[in-house]
Amino acid sequence: MLLADNLNQLLEILPEFVSKPLRKDEARTQLIEIVLDIGRRPEARFATETKYLSYKTITWQDIEYILKRLGKFSGDNRAEKQKSILLLGRPGVGKTTAIRDGNLPHPSIGKARRMQVRNPQNQHQVMIEAVENHMPEIIVIDEIGTELEAAAARTIAERGVQLVGTAHGSALDNLIKNPTLTDLIGGIQYVTLGDEEARRRGSSKSILERKAPPTFEVAVEIHNPKTWVTTFFYKNAN
Repeated sequence: MLLADNLNQLLEILPEFVSKPLRKDEARTQLIEIVLDIGRRPEARFATETKYLSYKTITWQDIEYILKRLGKFSGDNRAEKQKSILLLGRPGVGKTTAIRDGNLPHPSIGKARRMQVRNPQNQHQVMIEAVENHMPEIIVIDEIGTELEAAAARTIAERGVQLVGTAHGSALDNLIKNPTLTDLIGGIQYVTLGDEEARRRGSSKSILERKAPPTFEVAVEIHNPKTWVTTFFYKNAN
């Protein structure tokens, strides 16, 4: 199917420097796709050729502009609920710097509110209060460090709110072995397999499996400011 089938709707959500050349292009009825890669010039791919639409390169602000006009995506690979992201690293590596800009919300996150946690021991309560009283789409949590905070994070995720959080740990292995925080990525448990299942898997009868769906679907290990390692967790995988 050609994008031209819904071209007018598509052009309405694009920045003008992208949409204007397309409106004027006589080949627009043969449009197959538009490529918008950050740092590169926008391209239009037609049935017989590819054209640049502008000398201007795509920025994060251009993508943000489009996403705000798209609304919610459906679950058929056109979009999905944004994944919750956990930043993991040793103290001082830059986790907090990555999620906030000093004492004020970063301008890029619009009308976000910052909720004060007067007593660190009450952070889990403030997390739940944020969901119950403010109907957020995203909650950003700095330093998830207790079992109560891990449980609050799971409760928030199960209510459909996206999470962005940080936790101490030099690598993902540390988090898996940490009994307080392992639930953030689903936890682990020993499972005993039957003889037939063990043969089918080619494994021993006693194995480790994930205990529950992960609270965070993405973990980012920050080794240093220039080295970040990303791991994706799938809810139906062990």
